[in-house]
Amino acid sequence: MFKRIATLLLGIGLIGLGVLFFVAPERVFIVQLLTRFWPLFLVLAGMVRVAGYLIDRHPRSPVGGMILTAIGGILLAVNLRGDHSIIRIFGDYWFWLLLALVIGRVLRQYTHRLEDGSCPRAFSPGAIVLMLLIASSGLAANYLAKKHQNLAGLNLGISRFGDLGDYVFGNQLAIEDEPPQTFALLPNSRLIINSSTGDIEITAAPQAEASARIIKRIRALKEEEAKKAAQNIHLQISPDGNNFQLNVNASGVQQDFSTSIILTLPQNLQAGIEIMNCLGSVKLAGLRGDHIIRNGSKIEVIDNLGRITIENPRGFSGELNRVRGDVSLHVRDSRINLREITGAVAISAERSRIEAEKIEGDLTVDNSDERVIAHRIEGAVRIKANDGAVELEDVRGITTVQATRDVSVRNFRGLLDVTTQDGTIKLSTDEKIAGEVKAVNQKGRISLSMPEDSDFRIDAVSKHGRVRVRGFDQLILPRKERSVASGYHISESAHLVSLRSNEGEIRVQSSGQALASREDD
Repeated sequence: MFKRIATLLLGIGLIGLGVLFFVAPERVFIVQLLTRFWPLFLVLAGMVRVAGYLIDRHPRSPVGGMILTAIGGILLAVNLRGDHSIIRIFGDYWFWLLLALVIGRVLRQYTHRLEDGSCPRAFSPGAIVLMLLIASSGLAANYLAKKHQNLAGLNLGISRFGDLGDYVFGNQLAIEDEPPQTFALLPNSRLIINSSTGDIEITAAPQAEASARIIKRIRALKEEEAKKAAQNIHLQISPDGNNFQLNVNASGVQQDFSTSIILTLPQNLQAGIEIMNCLGSVKLAGLRGDHIIRNGSKIEVIDNLGRITIENPRGFSGELNRVRGDVSLHVRDSRINLREITGAVAISAERSRIEAEKIEGDLTVDNSDERVIAHRIEGAVRIKANDGAVELEDVRGITTVQATRDVSVRNFRGLLDVTTQDGTIKLSTDEKIAGEVKAVNQKGRISLSMPEDSDFRIDAVSKHGRVRVRGFDQLILPRKERSVASGYHISESAHLVSLRSNEGEIRVQSSGQALASREDD
């Protein structure tokens, strides 16, 4: 039954895509999406075959389904990365083919039933030879891929989904057959780019007017065919009051193509930019103004004066460097690097790895399933991390962390409030604490390291562990205490250190001696 439902859903999906292709007004954009994500159908087809084997033994082996799923995943990664060399592709991804073969054969053996006949061997001589062949050829391809001079005659293009009646294989040719267009921008003008099929690069230069040019990349068997298609691809700039809409017009073009839009704006001109649904990378450098980017595969913003807003639910890699303004990110399945941000940073993310360094404003992060790393934060820090570790260093403002995994905070200055469930809390500072320190751990350990000449009041309780304080001469406690309420160098500036652990040990130590970390249990 499940197999029939999966097959039915696959058929309905294909029919729906066909209907969408013919009725959608943005047919070219739909085609470009299909050229990138068509391998998902191979993944689904492979999963249907594996499910069929598990349910009613049709097909008779899951190996083909596993390999088909692996090939679909590899081609999807290839399309997203833009690789076109067969040698490089096989050199990078051969291991996944090998893994799919191994999993398929092991699955076949361990799901064998008596009515299926004799039990097959997981690793027959033929299977071992095939695995060795995949591994050796994959390693050889990887070696050749690293030797760029050996690839000159082997850089064969592979086709992505498109009009298969026109071509099956072809090379992607770059054509720039139009002169740059110039247009006058007023202060606080806004540029809007929607549904770009390729890269977008916008920079600033000492010139009086804005200029725009387009590079066309067309996959075709012959150069003449690519040049003919390029004649029907144009960049249109449509003014609308103080706004300028930029679109790529490609009516009648059936070939697989992408475009790079390159804009140069007058230096020191304040102008906003809004980019939506870009299939390629987006680069903004040296600009002034508030910018919004929605849906891009790779985003890079360098040396910008103004606010940056990024909304990307489909996943991307992004780098923001030297931004003099606030940053707002709403993303998922992404990898983000932020450096030298003078404004506040607010990130709402899912399954995204986040790294931030040298943030002068407040840092607010709500993330899940991935690590959050932040160094040299001047403002307040508020981190909420579900199933992801948190690593902070050189935080000077009020710091609040709510997590479920490991939390590490080094060189904190202000008030610190850390809560986690299953991980370890590690806190350390090389200066006297300047605010209250609070740490609550449901199941793991807590360690706190601070200078020996600190003045503080400590209130530490471990219900099922023990509290150990070492390295402070005037604070001597028994080794197996489960709770501590005491003071050290009590003064008007002494701050409360409140530590709570339900099951783990609590250690407080002098940063100069670090005795507890070397002490025998």
